[in-house]
Amino acid sequence: MSGKDLLRRVTPGREHIPIIATLAVLVLMFSFGAIRHADRNFASLYNIISLFRGGAVIGIAAIGSTFVILSKGIDLSVGAVIALASTMTAKLVAEEIAPGVAGPGLHPALVLPLVVFLGLAFGAAQGALIHWFALPPFLVTLAGMFLARGLAFAVHPQSVTADHPMIGRLQDIAIPLGDRFDLPLIVLVLLASFAIAVLAARFVPVCRDVYAVGGDEASARLMGVNIARVKIGVYALGGVMGALAGVVATIDTGAGSPAEYVGYELDAIAAVVIGGTLLTGGTGFVFGTLLGMLILGLIRLIIDNEGTLSSWWTNISAGVLLFLFIALQSLLTGVAGKRGK
Repeated sequence: MSGKDLLRRVTPGREHIPIIATLAVLVLMFSFGAIRHADRNFASLYNIISLFRGGAVIGIAAIGSTFVILSKGIDLSVGAVIALASTMTAKLVAEEIAPGVAGPGLHPALVLPLVVFLGLAFGAAQGALIHWFALPPFLVTLAGMFLARGLAFAVHPQSVTADHPMIGRLQDIAIPLGDRFDLPLIVLVLLASFAIAVLAARFVPVCRDVYAVGGDEASARLMGVNIARVKIGVYALGGVMGALAGVVATIDTGAGSPAEYVGYELDAIAAVVIGGTLLTGGTGFVFGTLLGMLILGLIRLIIDNEGTLSSWWTNISAGVLLFLFIALQSLLTGVAGKRGK
């Protein structure tokens, strides 16, 4: 292999620029926090674990959003699906849903897969409407958001405690990291989900088809790609990951509430975009979404450590960062368009 060929192989392509930018932002932000708040032990293992734990619900849901956006779609129902799954899980496993009021008390081994399956069915139904009736994803999933949120309140109008003994045992599952820290179940599910998603995106043919459909649906159809399978599949996956996020949130907090997780669909989309996945579809990396989730968490952590800044600065900072990444995407898309002419 010549030196020129080797250089070509190690030089990142245009599609890698967003994720490289994401990684650079993550490193710079963490370095800034570690230097500015060195007196508060910012770079401690406790804070690193907290970043993963605090962003786990968004991160799990964002995996599904990544594949939806890769297919050139959008899913606004994610936050409501999390709330529905969380409320349904807590209600079904609770042995007492209110003082003196007995609950179903079903075993979590039955409830958890049932709730995830219902998430799959909900997402698949949205995907079917989008594909078979050629409806705009924005409007279909917006309707899905209202429907899922309403169903969550119909399941139980307020917060309900998941007081089943099995939930307590699940909360105790953790991998110890020394004598003082451990990785709780919610972080383990997050890391396992990303590992599976990264491998699937690389090696599972239908996942690779998502890139083809998002890049050019007409060309993908000519290549023999099953468009219906891809489109319905990505929204079904979005429903599964939203439901899984709700399930693990209930296990982690020991409760479910129909009023929680408002705006989480926007946080999930932000993590995907900041992670380098193009809104125009066809380009992006699942691992980048994990980086995007960590960046959103770092923004909150830095602002919390400042102590003098309002929590609104979290949204302001995330918004500015999102604008910058969208501008980068627009620039890359424009350059690619000029080269294609």
